[in-house]
Amino acid sequence: MPYVQVADLRIYYQEAGQGAPLVLLHGSTGVIARHWLPQLAGLSPYCRVLALDLRGHGRTTNPAPELDFRQMAEDVAGFCAALGLARYHLCGFSMGAVLGLYLALAYPERVGSLLLLGACYQAAGSTLVRGDTFVPEKIEREEPEWAAALQANHAPVYGPDYWRTLCQQLSVAWTRQPDLAREDLRRIACPTLVARGDRDDVMALEQSLDLWREIPGAELFIAPGAPHMFHTERAALFNAVALDFLRRRAGLGP
Repeated sequence: MPYVQVADLRIYYQEAGQGAPLVLLHGSTGVIARHWLPQLAGLSPYCRVLALDLRGHGRTTNPAPELDFRQMAEDVAGFCAALGLARYHLCGFSMGAVLGLYLALAYPERVGSLLLLGACYQAAGSTLVRGDTFVPEKIEREEPEWAAALQANHAPVYGPDYWRTLCQQLSVAWTRQPDLAREDLRRIACPTLVARGDRDDVMALEQSLDLWREIPGAELFIAPGAPHMFHTERAALFNAVALDFLRRRAGLGP
């Protein structure tokens, strides 16, 4: 299994393909296998696709007692530097899209393009800010299959009960971040695609529209009849849209 050491963090990742690097950033409680397998398979014929388990998720450690999205963005920057990626493209889903925004602002010379899927730029724009989204007892009672998946996905480093700690840390993080303003969005210089499902009940539509309106030259794609995770449930559609954008705006693929 491939790992990269970034300071005191041990990051697990998978990659496929060759060419320009496209880095995939999963959402809250996600792991590579849950969020990105269709993209590793579908996009790797056209570029070098790298997917990592973010801090505290899956097989990646978290030495800190909390999660902070800005720190997690720095983790990704360190990961790319450790692999010698001077310039890369980012595709982020939900929390991963938030990290993409932070990275595009902090490292404009490194981020070649940005795909934001199911994104928000202020905490109030997400239902995840509610205190009950990541309550372990509620998940076990109302969504036992998800509880079982959380336990299995996040047991490799800290054991089968760690998912409860992760949920608590995410609950706190989403009350504080993202914390960007419209003025921040106007400073994003790379080609950007804002994508969402029209039945996304997690991220506010107005925040997606703000991202599209405020990021210079941004494009907008709304998938009909698609939920928050439409890149997994409608993978062929998302891959086609992503590849079209990357070809036209970032010069990836044949």
